[in-house]
Amino acid sequence: MTIKTITGKAGIGALLLLACILVSAAHASAFRRVQEGSKIEDFTLETIDGKDFSLSKNLGEKATLVIFWASWSPRSVEALADYQKIYEKRSGAGLQVIAINAEHQEFVPGEMGLYRAAVSLAGAKYPVLMDKSLTLYNEYGVSALPSTLLLDSSSTIVYALSGYPTSMRDELREKVDGMLGLGAKPKEPEIHVAAAGKAVRYLRSAQLFQKRGMPHKAIEAIGKAMEEDPNYAEALVLLVELYEKVGEPAKAEETRARLKTLAK
Repeated sequence: MTIKTITGKAGIGALLLLACILVSAAHASAFRRVQEGSKIEDFTLETIDGKDFSLSKNLGEKATLVIFWASWSPRSVEALADYQKIYEKRSGAGLQVIAINAEHQEFVPGEMGLYRAAVSLAGAKYPVLMDKSLTLYNEYGVSALPSTLLLDSSSTIVYALSGYPTSMRDELREKVDGMLGLGAKPKEPEIHVAAAGKAVRYLRSAQLFQKRGMPHKAIEAIGKAMEEDPNYAEALVLLVELYEKVGEPAKAEETRARLKTLAK
């Protein structure tokens, strides 16, 4: 099968367009009532230890990560732990991290032990707040847990992320580092992109299965797409997300590594 190779400025543009198509839905659905460019008004919530905490008095000098999470979400605890690592390495450069628990519509005092256990498991040392009546959760239109906002020093949203997909973590760190002035953004790679044919049709089937909540069927369809075109980058990106969805992180990482080999 012939593989079309896109190079130069046109190739970079095509790659960026592909990336936008794949991730824009995640960004757009993260928060239904606020978006990139919106300014977050000041708020005050209690910390997990019962102390008042105001956003305006605790913004990072250059950037602030705000993560909405819940103890019943395994991906939330994973994100809290990863954000602790980010916080440890970058707090001195002007980064603040704030976690906001959005457990239930009605606060259940008897579950505080669960929340503290999740925070302890994650090793989180940054502020953890309680949105007891889901006031902020509803005001921002949070659509998934975890979901993250990246704010600048004026509390304006510069980036929003729904969930905590493995494929988006590097991008989040790059956004943070860019705001902190910690290194230049790497040059966009050029990759091989499938042109057309059966591979495309199988990918469209996989996307349909994904929308219908049938990840295993979607994985089978992508397998057929890859038989037609082993270097089909768009299919590999979706495959990473599906492996994460079905709880197979090892296969997700293996697929990500395979995707990286397509970079020139």
